[in-house]
Amino acid sequence: MLTIQELCSIAAISRSGYYYWLNSKEKRDEREIKDRKAFNIILNIYKHRRFKKGSRQIYMCLRNTPNKMSLEKIRRLMRKYRLFCPIRKANPYRKMLKATQSSTYAKNRVQRKWWDYQPGELLTTDITYMYYGVNRSKKAYLSVIRDACTKKVLAFVLSDNLKEEFVLGTVDQLINKQGSQLSKHVIITSD
Repeated sequence: MLTIQELCSIAAISRSGYYYWLNSKEKRDEREIKDRKAFNIILNIYKHRRFKKGSRQIYMCLRNTPNKMSLEKIRRLMRKYRLFCPIRKANPYRKMLKATQSSTYAKNRVQRKWWDYQPGELLTTDITYMYYGVNRSKKAYLSVIRDACTKKVLAFVLSDNLKEEFVLGTVDQLINKQGSQLSKHVIITSD
């Protein structure tokens, strides 16, 4: 029969380390209970809405709750209980849409050098939304085209939806009002 000292030398641990481990069983059990409670909170957030989340998203969900945990603790518990967030795969329909897309982005010829253009040569456009009504409960969309040199608004259209006709209406208004004043090689740029 082997002695404790011989067993410790075989396991390559010190005798004091063995006795510390033997006497700390209650502390380990308490920590296991605390870890299990914290992990159950993490697991509820992980499974919320059937959408599996990673440690950073779980941390963000817990940040403003009474069950606040550090990111390191969340990662430790997820490793301990073997909870991993699967890597989301690309949407095949989006890939198909990109492959069959007929229009592409135009080359950036402006390169943010607005000062190189004369009035009527470079126009900028954007769409913004505005809230209105009681308690700002309704939303309207504003499409604007302006001259990059003079900063003058040349055309604008307000709409309650984001259909394609809304933007084309702004271009039609520009042609009707400013058509003769624009350069033959006008550039319209947008984000």
